[in-house]
Parts: sequence; C-alpha cells; structure tokens
Amino acid sequence: MKTIIAALCCFLPLGSVAEVVLPVLFRDGMVLQREAPIRVFGQATDDSSITVRLNGYEETATTKNGTWAATLPAMSAGGPHVLHISGDGSDLQIRDVMLGEVWLAGGQSNMAMALRGTTGFQQHLPTAENPRLRFLRIPVTEFGAIKGTGIAWQRFDRNSVMNFSAVTYFFAVELQKRLGVTVGVIGSYRGATWNENWMTPESIRNTPDLRHLFDRYDHE
Repeated sequence: MKTIIAALCCFLPLGSVAEVVLPVLFRDGMVLQREAPIRVFGQATDDSSITVRLNGYEETATTKNGTWAATLPAMSAGGPHVLHISGDGSDLQIRDVMLGEVWLAGGQSNMAMALRGTTGFQQHLPTAENPRLRFLRIPVTEFGAIKGTGIAWQRFDRNSVMNFSAVTYFFAVELQKRLGVTVGVIGSYRGATWNENWMTPESIRNTPDLRHLFDRYDHE
C-alpha cells in the first residue's frame, strides 16, 4: 500500500557535479528537529565513505546498497549552521540550517486550502519576512510521486505565505510565538486523497474498521 508521505524521502540531486544525492528535504534554509538525534542520509556509490559535520559534531557512514545514513547527536535550538556532507567525490554545503521545531502538514483539501482563500486573510499577513518561520512545500501526485521542480525552503513573508496552507500558517505562527524557537513546516497535501494515505501501515492494521484493507490487499 502506497503512502504519499513516502514522497518526502525521494531523492533529487543538488547538482550535476555531486556524486552524493540527498532527499528533497536537505536544502538551504532547512530546519532540523531540536533535542533529538539528527539523521542525515542519502545515496552514493557503494562502499564509499560519507562524512557529515554540523555545529562541531561529525559522523561518518559507509554506503551499502546505494544508500548511507549518519546520525548526529541531539542539539539545542539555534543557528544558523552549515551542514557539510563530503565523500564519493562530493563536498556539499547546506547553509542557513536552523535547529528548532519541525512539523509535517499532510492531508486533504482542508489542509490544502491556501491562506489567500480564507476570509479577511489580509489582516493576518506578516508585516515583514520572518526568518524564524520557514516552510517547504512538496507537491505530490495522487499516488505519492513528487510533482514539479524547484522545491526549496522559504521564509514566511507577505507573498510566500499567500499560497501556503492556511491551517499550517496559523499553527506555525502560534507555535513560534509560544516556544520562541525557529519553526519549520513541511507541507505535503492533496485534495480528495484517502485518509488512509496519510496513516502508517501499523495504524491501519491496528484500527478494526480499517484492517480489512490490509486483509484484502494481502490476498490479492
């Protein structure tokens, strides 16, 4: 059973020179979760050694079956930092990286409704760019594939938030106000999708009214 959330881990190259390929999440301006182990991963040539450095910490991983993963220790909120990833002929630098709160906004049309579609939205627009509120919009197809190019982290300003999820916008603004740390929201939603697309396989199996979906799938 496919899930749209799988699109978040799809790999797109940062450039034609780099041998290391990273998921679409790893871009300049990204936000990493504070106070939790930081997992950095990607693709590279088998048996190559990949070194990851951030905020004075360093870890090295070896590529197996085309993929690698390195886990850095938990860090406090702060930044900006530079995430260095080197190895397999690559030397990548992801700049303006912040440690804060990271949330995924996934769902159907109610989550997809843009701020500009709400009543009186003009009074809620930010008066200036807010570098401590950031979002990454990942458009997906009905079956979870990434749709489009040029995916990038953006800061909240009067123009950028107009086409972003209204629910997510108000949530992020309030969360940042309460916590006082950088808040990053990953928006990946699509109207008319099934609720089950946004659930983990385990939660579907453990929900009596939905388990029949796996029972039928397993026998087909």
